[in-house]
Amino acid sequence: MNISLSVGIPQAIILFCYVMVLVKNIKHHGEPQNTSYNGWASVIGTAIGMALLTWGGFF
Repeated sequence: MNISLSVGIPQAIILFCYVMVLVKNIKHHGEPQNTSYNGWASVIGTAIGMALLTWGGFF
């Protein structure tokens, strides 16, 4: 199994979106919201999403 990463404009856009959500959730980790922010859940969710996109050939 050979995994190669190539980042074009669509990949850069989705990476930017992932990073922005991740930074926001980590910054507000533990603060009250209607529910509280959870930085760890954001990290895990982002990792799962990235793994699925890589597996599906997006990267």
